[in-house]
Amino acid sequence: MTKRRGSKRKAELRLEPYLAYLVFAAVGVGVYSLAQDARLVLLWLVLLSASLIYADQRPIELGYDLAKVGQGAAVGLVLSIPLLILAFEPLLATSVRLYPLGSGSTVFLGLVLVAAPVEEVFFRGVLQGEHGFWAAAGLYALAGVVFFLPIAGSFPVVLGAMVVGMAVLAVVYGYVALRYGLAAGIACHVMVNLMLFVLPVILGPG
Repeated sequence: MTKRRGSKRKAELRLEPYLAYLVFAAVGVGVYSLAQDARLVLLWLVLLSASLIYADQRPIELGYDLAKVGQGAAVGLVLSIPLLILAFEPLLATSVRLYPLGSGSTVFLGLVLVAAPVEEVFFRGVLQGEHGFWAAAGLYALAGVVFFLPIAGSFPVVLGAMVVGMAVLAVVYGYVALRYGLAAGIACHVMVNLMLFVLPVILGPG
């Protein structure tokens, strides 16, 4: 009887992803005046914490398969290479402005080893798993405002471009995750961040 009551209580307290997203947005507003690098770290921590709480109540299926992870990375690579070639300078300027994390190695750590897995686990593993493809895609696009409003708010064209870009990428990541698994979606996101935001910083003028 006690075990059943404990299980029922745990089910009743299950994290609602929409509520977690509202907390994420509220934190973004609350730390509006903080330096952008610190804001990004805090916002990624909120998403990571929400995913860990959710995973304690309902396992998140990673769907790891090396071949499928390779396919996800290949999708990200094919998507990114033309943009890297055609828009290297704008990508460099965008990366430096939106992700002021320091050196190329620090940008790599932040965007490849932190942002890509953390964002994919929450938006695809949690939100998409609970509320579907389009809800996750729409909220990921709006997350661009949460992430970048303080630093790009005075440049509405840049902010709008980031939101549109994140909407397009959300569709790509969501499709890859649906077809090949969450691990492949993470690999796709990793490749996009690496090619579009990390390499321009590493290869650009010092």
